[in-house]
Amino acid sequence: MLASVASYSTWRRRTKALSADIHSVVVLPLQNLSGDPWQEYFADGITDEITTVLAKLAGPRVISRTSSMQYKNTHKSVPEIAPSLT
Repeated sequence: MLASVASYSTWRRRTKALSADIHSVVVLPLQNLSGDPWQEYFADGITDEITTVLAKLAGPRVISRTSSMQYKNTHKSVPEIAPSLT
């Protein structure tokens, strides 16, 4: 999850000037990096919680968890995923 936050921070700095053009966001499924399959629910729960909190804020539309979960364990890049979720 820390990698996701760091990636977001880097992305945010790069796109700060374009922020007015962002109309929707999606929280892609977090990966269970623990190696323990019983912890999969935790990664899914955190994904769901972040999506829920963002949806309660004023701002861009938040794409549903149901739509984003189809990309769990995918090797597609964000630019490949984005057109299918807009």
